[in-house]
Amino acid sequence: MVEEINTKLSFKIQKLVHHAPEAIIEKITAYLTKSGYKIVERTETSLVFNEDVYSNRTSARSDYYTRVEDGKFEIVPSGSGIVVNLVYRVSIMRELIFLLIILIVGITVDYKALLLSALFVVNFIYKIRYLNNNIIDEILNEPG
Repeated sequence: MVEEINTKLSFKIQKLVHHAPEAIIEKITAYLTKSGYKIVERTETSLVFNEDVYSNRTSARSDYYTRVEDGKFEIVPSGSGIVVNLVYRVSIMRELIFLLIILIVGITVDYKALLLSALFVVNFIYKIRYLNNNIIDEILNEPG
């Protein structure tokens, strides 16, 4: 039996907020639904979602930087507020394919093509930094 190769990286971010847990879950639900994600599981303190490939949402060029494959929100009460944890996964298949093509071209045609690989790595790092710095703020600042 052939096993699936895992081409996704997981990341975890946390944010301390001062909203009621119910309001946080409602804001997250509204944002995910509006953005074309499918809510797989929802409890009072957590929410699991993934990409809804059958949604009628139109795609944009910025989707590469702003969308994740799947994830889980957890709402954890703490002494100074509510901690919102988000564990999300992003696919690296696109980057692996491009890097493989660049490697083949670099070996067979000209080694200077290998310099393009740095561009893809920097682009991927930018994507992860953007998501880590903005995704929870973007969701919780949504009217809802």
